[in-house]
Amino acid sequence: MMDSPQRGYLVLADISGFDAYIASVELEHAQDILAELLQLLVSNLVPPLKFSNLHGDAVLAYSVPETEPSGQLMLEILEATYRAFRNHLITIQRETTCGCQACLTVPNLDLKFLVHYGEFTVSRISERTEINGLDAELVRRRLVKDQVSERETAYTLVTEAANKIMAVPLPDAVNNSGEYPVFGVINSSRFNMKTRFDALAGSLEVRVTDDEAHAKIEHTFSVPPQMLWEWLNSPDHRNQWMSGRYWTKRDRLDGRMGIGATNHCQHDSGSLMETVRDWRPFSYFTVDLQTNFTWMFFRLTYSLVPINDGGETVLKLLGRVHGPVPLLMTRPKLKQMMTSLENDMGRLEDLVLQPEAEL
Repeated sequence: MMDSPQRGYLVLADISGFDAYIASVELEHAQDILAELLQLLVSNLVPPLKFSNLHGDAVLAYSVPETEPSGQLMLEILEATYRAFRNHLITIQRETTCGCQACLTVPNLDLKFLVHYGEFTVSRISERTEINGLDAELVRRRLVKDQVSERETAYTLVTEAANKIMAVPLPDAVNNSGEYPVFGVINSSRFNMKTRFDALAGSLEVRVTDDEAHAKIEHTFSVPPQMLWEWLNSPDHRNQWMSGRYWTKRDRLDGRMGIGATNHCQHDSGSLMETVRDWRPFSYFTVDLQTNFTWMFFRLTYSLVPINDGGETVLKLLGRVHGPVPLLMTRPKLKQMMTSLENDMGRLEDLVLQPEAEL
């Protein structure tokens, strides 16, 4: 059965160096490792993307209009997937007791992405899903990979068509171009994934712990963390579920939400300025909320814990008061704010469950 043509993202997650790896190691262990890595890629890309199928050492996925991610969220999905991939390789290297070459040389593998946006149809034959059309063929055949040196093994290549839809700055992007039969000239931009991974791995964690918290909230949502993330931190999304508050975005370092970004909140009793202190999609983020009184601010950590094989999320919100004023005076203000947020969780649950909810 074939659906009507639709437009969306087409994403290929391609394991770098696997051909050379499999040619020089024990086949049985290499195939087991490949299966693990491919499953990891699928579980991190889906949702909000849809899984199409495997192409050797690559995963092909696509978006549908109902859950198409924003440009910001798309970058976070790719970066979180790369982070999970690299961390898994590190875990294999550290924890394996096997002395075979397949296990010892697994750190030589890496990961690259191709992101395109275009028109395609979806065919469903039995349990197999296939995307069809010229744009799908462009991604499946990896044509634009020739715009990048084979020495580069950890990057994201975004075609101009996808870049226009994403509408967010790409980090330290390098522009490329190539001409191809049938497809014509295709422009693209690429950025290094390992640089982003190393920067995050080297940054200090900033979070409120259970022992430090002066107030706590827990709520379970019937969606994966990826589907909840932007509803929690985007000012436009917050305005749909937070009662009595109006959020506007302020500073965006590198043009995106992340460490150092700021948002402003106007509410009935005053205003707050929010600064992001830590940013780990889709695990947790920490913000400082500066009140009208410069001597007092609140620190909040939003932690997203996947449960039930990743299909649901426990949101754990921990708050702490900072400042020289005794807690007897300041803790009630924090608890009042947290109680208001807790009362809004039902509205947030309804919004994230709407099939047309914009990500």
